[in-house]
Amino acid sequence: MVSLIQKYFLQEEAAHSKLEETVWPEGPICPHCGAQHHIGRVAGKGARIALKYCCTCRKQFRATIGTLFEGSRVPLHKWLQAIFLLYCCHRAANAHQLHLVLGLTYKSALRMVQRLTDALACDRQRTTLGLRSVAGGAHSVLRSEPLYRSGRDAMYGDVEVPWVYPYAEPNAEPSSRQFRRFAEKARELGCPEYSARFDEVLRRIIPNRSLQGIELGPRD
Repeated sequence: MVSLIQKYFLQEEAAHSKLEETVWPEGPICPHCGAQHHIGRVAGKGARIALKYCCTCRKQFRATIGTLFEGSRVPLHKWLQAIFLLYCCHRAANAHQLHLVLGLTYKSALRMVQRLTDALACDRQRTTLGLRSVAGGAHSVLRSEPLYRSGRDAMYGDVEVPWVYPYAEPNAEPSSRQFRRFAEKARELGCPEYSARFDEVLRRIIPNRSLQGIELGPRD
């Protein structure tokens, strides 16, 4: 399946579902009391996306608790887009490019890069994916090795990306127009048609609750 066609790059609810699959592969776990049963979903008007309720301790929570996404005002689907642009393309994006593509302030984009870099630096198995530091001053990130390959991992290059165009209508929703900028930037940076790297990187930056000790800094 083509990497960028995933709904979690476009829709906030799908992005939270993707995060839940990574954080809780065997089902939700309350971060407050550790309960794995009698956990429901908070519904109704005004309820936050993917908000859970633990009937044991009667507290609410989301999968973002204890991750580098906790406390961030940047939508989760834009975080996932940033991860893809930074680590899943042949050339890594920088903070200025994220600022333009994601529609964020430069300060927020730079803070996202710093959080992701810190999270990967804390991973003891960082050599397994071949990630390495890239010089670039304030734009410095950990990037992936080149993905120029043949066969299933072949690059798009200058070939058209047909699945971008359903989101390219003049009257499309703002989120759809932003998704098109993301898709076009991914192709410009060298997007592989097929790649499992995104899931691998996501598993590395999301804890076994091991990231709870990381200082995330002020909110974006």
